[in-house]
Amino acid sequence: MDALGTVRHLRHAPLVQVIFTFQNASELPVGPLDLRVQPILVEHGTAKFDLTLDMCEEAEGLRAVFQYNTELFADLTITRMLGRLQTLLEGIVADADQAITTLPLLPAAERQQVLMTWNATQAASPREVCLQGLFEAQVERTPDAVAVVCAEQQLTYRELNRQANKLAHVLRTLGARPDRLVGICLERSLEMVIGLLGVLKAGAAYVPLVLPIRRSAWPLCWRIPRLPCC
Repeated sequence: MDALGTVRHLRHAPLVQVIFTFQNASELPVGPLDLRVQPILVEHGTAKFDLTLDMCEEAEGLRAVFQYNTELFADLTITRMLGRLQTLLEGIVADADQAITTLPLLPAAERQQVLMTWNATQAASPREVCLQGLFEAQVERTPDAVAVVCAEQQLTYRELNRQANKLAHVLRTLGARPDRLVGICLERSLEMVIGLLGVLKAGAAYVPLVLPIRRSAWPLCWRIPRLPCC
């Protein structure tokens, strides 16, 4: 550590934090006095590193021992790691020729939880309420919450609703109404979101417009006015 010149911190081991060892030595030889020799698992009581996995090849199979810092890892986390390691090894034994990317990692119960249980987010939505109606209901619930963020700019639900209402009134004076289409040609920005909501609030439908990127079109692109939204 002195040769490396690494700054030491008390919150973690100075050189490495994770250790993996695999012992695959042959069985211990019998001594000259015909003594019985067998390995003994020693409890250290204190983890030397943040996480250590010791594996040993035995006649019955592989023995794995985890040592971990209890201030960093909960017992449940290590239990999940052990389950995933077991699933991985079982997948290798089942088909040793398969690619590493196809090996299973999550146990069946955890895979069911991640893919199905946590994604069971279906919720009934009233069909008689339009998108702008759902948005206005959210404005009533959380008017001061942030609704949209673009780079360093942001709008709350109240501010976004107010600007969209202003634009809707302007569009109605220009003839926007049901069964009418309003073109929108804007870069990704707060104004684009205001424009989409404003068109819907006016009762019309919006049509995204994309200009072809050509040399002759660049001057035209710079002269396109933005929708009135303030």
